[in-house]
Amino acid sequence: MFPAPANGRSFSEIVRNLARGFFEGVGQVAVYFDSLPLEEKHRIKAGLITLLSQGGSRDSWKHLVEDDQRLKRILVDRGWWVLQKDITGTVKREILRLGRDPEPGAVDAYLCALFRADDLSRLRAKVNTWFDVQYLAARRQILLHGLEAHKSGQYTLTIPALLPLLDGMTRANPMRIGTTSENVESREFR
Repeated sequence: MFPAPANGRSFSEIVRNLARGFFEGVGQVAVYFDSLPLEEKHRIKAGLITLLSQGGSRDSWKHLVEDDQRLKRILVDRGWWVLQKDITGTVKREILRLGRDPEPGAVDAYLCALFRADDLSRLRAKVNTWFDVQYLAARRQILLHGLEAHKSGQYTLTIPALLPLLDGMTRANPMRIGTTSENVESREFR
């Protein structure tokens, strides 16, 4: 056995404390990584796959993206798109679980509830990013009126207000669709 150091702590106690500190740090990194949107995780995963597959087959790291592919299939099959910034690890796991549910509307109900939660905070945050697009910023009032109708539950008014904007944006000159450098604060959806 090793004699106890002068401060009275044994070797095994020091090792336990080091291990505890290490695993607490790893746990904090895991929680942080889990909270990242998928968009940021994909860049990290791509780098990790490239790093780990040096000299080996990229197929050996397929399991790192299998859940992402299942998630994409679940969302696309139900008509959901442009959600990667909104999907954290917790949301991803719930969508994957609900995707196995025989109830056909479970994923839709979950995502709608997610965007309705906290007085539409996620929906408002998403809409406020739309004002960075010049085409949409120029049609701010239409968007805000359509979204107020949505907020008040008048969904039949929301779709006819917003779909023509999508159509117009796809037909517009791509040079005019770029982002604006204006301050978005005064144009937020609340």
